[in-house]
Amino acid sequence: MFQVIWSNTALQDLRAIRKFIAMDSDHYSKLFAEKIVKSVKRLELFPESGRKSTEFSYLGFREILITPYKVIYHLDDNIVKILSIVHCKRDI
Repeated sequence: MFQVIWSNTALQDLRAIRKFIAMDSDHYSKLFAEKIVKSVKRLELFPESGRKSTEFSYLGFREILITPYKVIYHLDDNIVKILSIVHCKRDI
């Protein structure tokens, strides 16, 4: 089993997403944040389940889609490092 580590940036992204969605619905913001956390937790068992990042494949980054966001991560030994969560339409 792999260990998942969240970067400070990814945690800030998650908080910002939740805050943004909460402007319309506190309930939905909580559900969506839980969906992201649950999807990331699956990486403990299936770390290569995300596709290779189209923007950062040369760095070995992978991503999982949780529409309309993507979670960008990197595998290193038995560690999954969650780097960032970005909107799919955002230029990075």
